[in-house]
Amino acid sequence: MTFREKIASLRKGASEAQSASKIIDKLKALKDNNSPDTSYRWIWELIQNAKDVVNTSGSVDIEITFSETNKTIEFCHNGRLFTTENIVFLIEQVSSKERSLTDKIKKKSTGKFGTGFLTTHLLSEKVQIHGYLQDECENPRSFKTLLDRTGQDKASIMKAISDSCDMLDNGAECDVDETQMNTKFIYELDEMGVKTAISGLQNLLVSIPYVF
Repeated sequence: MTFREKIASLRKGASEAQSASKIIDKLKALKDNNSPDTSYRWIWELIQNAKDVVNTSGSVDIEITFSETNKTIEFCHNGRLFTTENIVFLIEQVSSKERSLTDKIKKKSTGKFGTGFLTTHLLSEKVQIHGYLQDECENPRSFKTLLDRTGQDKASIMKAISDSCDMLDNGAECDVDETQMNTKFIYELDEMGVKTAISGLQNLLVSIPYVF
């Protein structure tokens, strides 16, 4: 290994360790401060993220499927496809909207995949993501990956991040119909996750007339 390669390797390791530490700290803070008020934040985080990726029609459709019997909840939308940067930043929990205040106001975005997304882990520490990647001038490519935040130490979270990135290479090029629900977040729930899901959905139903 050359000196330059050694430096690059150490920098990469430091970045991964920083991401893992942030995930651990944020999740601990969420659990420590969990309350009726925080238990419904997950639904608004997912809706806000979907709102930020309207498709070529200028809108986005959302579909939420909850099964208390099967203990699952799926959040799907037909918004703009992931870029490779989007999904990697989501896996490593880095905001892809770190920009100047002026640019934030101009774009009227509410934040995409920043630390707010971690609140959805109040549903489950494991999230399956099914979707498509499309970078500029490239054809869409399907992918499936798993965000696993069950680790209790930095090493296990770092390995989970690496495994999630490795899974991105499991798809193939394909055509995409943007009218279909092409992005899915699937949460497998335990008993607390079921209660959190119900809390969020009830809050959504009550708030819809005021928000929309």
